[in-house]
Amino acid sequence: MNENAPAPIDTRQVVTLLRKGWMVIVLVAGVATVVALAWSLLQTPMYRSTAVVSLNPVVGMDSVSGATVSAGAVQSQLDLIAAGSTADIVVERIGSPAQASAARASVETPNIAITGVSSNPERAALIANTYAEVYAELRRDQDLQRNNDAAAVIQELLDEADAQLVALGEDPTGNTPSTGAGGVAASELRTQQRTYQQQLASLSDQARFIERGRVEVL
Repeated sequence: MNENAPAPIDTRQVVTLLRKGWMVIVLVAGVATVVALAWSLLQTPMYRSTAVVSLNPVVGMDSVSGATVSAGAVQSQLDLIAAGSTADIVVERIGSPAQASAARASVETPNIAITGVSSNPERAALIANTYAEVYAELRRDQDLQRNNDAAAVIQELLDEADAQLVALGEDPTGNTPSTGAGGVAASELRTQQRTYQQQLASLSDQARFIERGRVEVL
């Protein structure tokens, strides 16, 4: 016989103990329930309000295919919304710190859901709407800067082509007939001119589109 083996459990003793202590068990369970209920009732209710915005991409400036925007493009916009500079502007406008989050609304659409959280439902809506407003402004400013930078580079190339035409004895404006002295080089420069002018016109159209607003609150 193994002296170290545990003694067998007497089920009759267990039943007897449970009968004697059932009131204590019920009382403890009841107290726990009351405490949990009281804690729940004492918590401040939190409200959530969500503003859904469309990225509305400009053709040629984002990697797009129909209504699909790349995951990287969406993430860059989520980073912009979550940036500290964005939060600072929101706080400046609504007057106090704000709790908010942003995530892609769905994988099928290029939309972002911005959610404001507050103990006041009207403030939750204000937070969501202000974040959407600030994001739209920052997105516009960023895209205009990118567009303007690209236009500046193209303008420099156009100016360089004009200067080379002048060096060849040609009128860069094309208002006077070509003397033909520039030969093939002048012809190639004229082609470059037209290409640069078309690119500048396209960038000008994109700038007008960006200024009208790329972010639409759905």
